[in-house]
Amino acid sequence: MQTREVKAVIESLIDVHDQLYALAVNKLEAIKIGDHHAVNELVIQEKPLIESLARLESQREQLIKQSALEINMGERVSFSEWITLVSMNEEDKAMWDALHLRLAESVFNLKQANDLNQEMLRQSLQWIRLNLNLLQKKPKFSNYNKPSRRSAYQPTLSRIDSRA
Repeated sequence: MQTREVKAVIESLIDVHDQLYALAVNKLEAIKIGDHHAVNELVIQEKPLIESLARLESQREQLIKQSALEINMGERVSFSEWITLVSMNEEDKAMWDALHLRLAESVFNLKQANDLNQEMLRQSLQWIRLNLNLLQKKPKFSNYNKPSRRSAYQPTLSRIDSRA
């Protein structure tokens, strides 16, 4: 079985998630102070990590699928099911459960940080729109005029030619 390879891939996944979390925390600080150049730079730094994450996840899925096929479990096996299949003793099971928990925590932390950044960006855009709307000229409505103070009704001269 490829348990060592799966363990290495899982540890790499945890490492990449932790790196992305650190960038997300830095991005939050940049968003708070309104430094769009720093946010842009952090997004650029995230791209290779995201590509690495996708590659590692694909590799993990492939290794688990191969391992599950070796023990006749079929292609569709979740990571937690796979752990119960490969854990020969309690020590192995505890190690795999701890690794699974660390991966879940790193994914959860990253998701929370990304959700907070998304909310901060949404609120920043709302603030910008509000300020732009306040600075723009108000449109004048051509069908509404403020009545004059002299009288509420003023007869107008009609220029319609009734002979036509």
